[in-house]
Amino acid sequence: MPDRMIVNASPLIFFGIVLAAKRMGWIAAARPLVERLLGDGLYLSRTLVVAALAEVGE
Repeated sequence: MPDRMIVNASPLIFFGIVLAAKRMGWIAAARPLVERLLGDGLYLSRTLVVAALAEVGE
């Protein structure tokens, strides 16, 4: 796998980990972490973010 793909996938993997942590009750809220990722330059479609947060009850 090219290094560029690994680097580009890392923030998306972290996004998934945040959602999983919320589902498992390890964190109280996913939204602040997701907003931090977006503020730090992670691009995800607004539709995806809204749907993912809705899936974890936010």
